[in-house]
Amino acid sequence: MRKMLFVLLLIFVAVNNWSWSLFGQNTVTINSTPNGAQVYQQNSYLGTTPLTLTYTRGCFDTPITLFSKHLDNGITLTISKNGYYDQILTLTNGPYEWESFNKENHYTYFLISGHSFHVNLNQIKDIRGLDPVMEGENEWISYFNKNINSLNPIEGIWRITVNIKVYHNGELIRSEEKSQDRNNAIIKYGSSFRLCDIDGKNQSDLLSEYTATVNQNIYLFKRTFSSEVMTSNAVMTSIGLLEYNYEVGQEELKSILKNNFQPGWKMYRELKLIKTYPTQEVIITNQQGSGTGFALSSDGLIVTCYHVIENAEKIVVRGINSSFDRTYIAKVLASDRNNDIALIKIDDPTFKFIEKIPYIISDKTIDVGSSIFTLGYPLRSSMGDEIKLTNGIISSKSGFKGDITTYQISAPVQPGNSGCPLFDDSGNVVGIVNAKHVLAENATYAIKTNYLRNLIESLQEPPKINSINVLSTKTLSEKVKTLKNYIYIIEIN
Repeated sequence: MRKMLFVLLLIFVAVNNWSWSLFGQNTVTINSTPNGAQVYQQNSYLGTTPLTLTYTRGCFDTPITLFSKHLDNGITLTISKNGYYDQILTLTNGPYEWESFNKENHYTYFLISGHSFHVNLNQIKDIRGLDPVMEGENEWISYFNKNINSLNPIEGIWRITVNIKVYHNGELIRSEEKSQDRNNAIIKYGSSFRLCDIDGKNQSDLLSEYTATVNQNIYLFKRTFSSEVMTSNAVMTSIGLLEYNYEVGQEELKSILKNNFQPGWKMYRELKLIKTYPTQEVIITNQQGSGTGFALSSDGLIVTCYHVIENAEKIVVRGINSSFDRTYIAKVLASDRNNDIALIKIDDPTFKFIEKIPYIISDKTIDVGSSIFTLGYPLRSSMGDEIKLTNGIISSKSGFKGDITTYQISAPVQPGNSGCPLFDDSGNVVGIVNAKHVLAENATYAIKTNYLRNLIESLQEPPKINSINVLSTKTLSEKVKTLKNYIYIIEIN
């Protein structure tokens, strides 16, 4: 009797396993909105949505015997698409416990919970408030123009030249240089920067990205093809020139060579990227809608940069006598667009005269190496309304490309500093901060006060400018305490 039962059990198991092999395949369909998302399982690339995956019947049904095919582990997938947050999709329920009748054998198993799954992907909004994926060159140009002040040097539109070298068993088989007939864009994406096809036609299984390092000229390059990752160092060798090389991964090489692929083949790419946009190498550091200004006279005449108030429908001054709750309306009195200077006047019946100006507007050029400092209101959205001090030296008596109207200084500035006064160590105003070099560390530019004095003198009724400096004997901290009452936030609408 026992032998008969044993034979029947063997027959049952054999039939059971035979049925799995013959009829035991079942499918799972993965869809996403939008489709075209990459699907990964534990970093292994499975394909793009809509995707059909095949599993044995044992992944769906409760096991019957000790020998039944079953899932020992759950199935969790990652759904990823450029421009959208990754979504985790769990296909299984469990774990469950199987136990034999005599309780001598047992195991845990998981079951796939269905045959069709759908994931809604949430689009990433870039920190600048725009979608990180655009289509067409005009959309990219518009994006870079709007965010010109917050771009990393690597961000922009690039033309790529590739030198390809192919080896077989160490022997150079082919070397050729190719210039791509289309532009590419590099854009901030989370904590890194991604290389995108400017027409929005990126390969779903291919990703090139760059991560900034402590060296502002070196980025960590990572190229992902399916589940294969290759890395290198990308170096910004000069303004608007990015160079690096890397070995093409075997999976990508197989996709290129197809039936011609054989063991021993290797391919290397040497890339040279030339930035074609933005073409301007000096970025005006005004925070949109906010800059800095400083008092020129006690009756409400204020100096700022022309680009701060350009096209403003309404100008608001905040911070007079260090009061940030009280605001005053101002109007443009005179401007010099070429030299980026504007004079605005408070036009508000509630305004009262401020105390006498404690500094002078210098008419002299100061020497290279002279100590300087600035006071302004940068990045207010994250740094607040307290005045910020930076200091440094005069690096050069000329600015960008030898511009004699400006100084180059080493004091660092940020968006919102535009229009802030540049002081020498005695507290004399010697310049107006208006720009910085985006590809050089601590290279800031300030308009010389000679050009401010020229604008003042061009007024029909020039104001009387203070000629006595009461700050020269004070310490720097004492100077700041006095000066902050005369340096203001300029807001535009």
